[in-house]
Amino acid sequence: MWPSMSNSSNGNQGLKGYNLILLDDDDCHVHAFIYADNWKNHASKIQEGSVYVVSNFYTKESTGSLKPVSSSILINFSPSTIVQKVDEDDFMIPLHKFEFVDLSDLFSFASANANIEFPEFSTYVIGVLEDFEYISNIKTVYGEKKIVKFRITDGRHSHKVTVWEDLAATTDVAYRSIEEQSNSIEPIIVIISSTKIRTFRNSVQINTLPSSKIYLGLDNEVVLGICCS
Repeated sequence: MWPSMSNSSNGNQGLKGYNLILLDDDDCHVHAFIYADNWKNHASKIQEGSVYVVSNFYTKESTGSLKPVSSSILINFSPSTIVQKVDEDDFMIPLHKFEFVDLSDLFSFASANANIEFPEFSTYVIGVLEDFEYISNIKTVYGEKKIVKFRITDGRHSHKVTVWEDLAATTDVAYRSIEEQSNSIEPIIVIISSTKIRTFRNSVQINTLPSSKIYLGLDNEVVLGICCS
């Protein structure tokens, strides 16, 4: 889940609505959107990681840039949409689904985008975290922003990552916690979902978006496969 904000004529931001990624027991995922006036009816009911039956919604073609999933359908919640939590989870629904691009393919992948600044889809990557730089503040044209920087590598290819604002803060806390608890030199496997990539001077730069998530040492088979390979 993540909010979409809109800018008013006086420069202030307001809540446009909330975005959700829904995943079912067929391992199909879809982007859903709830407008702000409908969100108040669901805000207290919906939590990440829980299972729900959703009915009385409508669908339309997914448009725009940096789409968070590859599905061509967008689900919209209407005022009559009903959300019911399933307390007994008898469904075999995973908690995550990722559509990775290999680090070795990122440069050609980014270069192939017709719209370099706003490609059609965001990008998912996985690799070993290196050269972590703790949270700091930088000045931008939009004011002072919090950032965290590190590199992601697969052993042959290494790319710079910049994490922004609230996600920078939570990533910094998560990294420090792992650092304090770790008594070994085992690598930290990082998954970054829904990123914006661009090329600069024959290198790839990875930046986070409002839809991005960062997972450090996630306990799943994908991470386990990298650790044991």
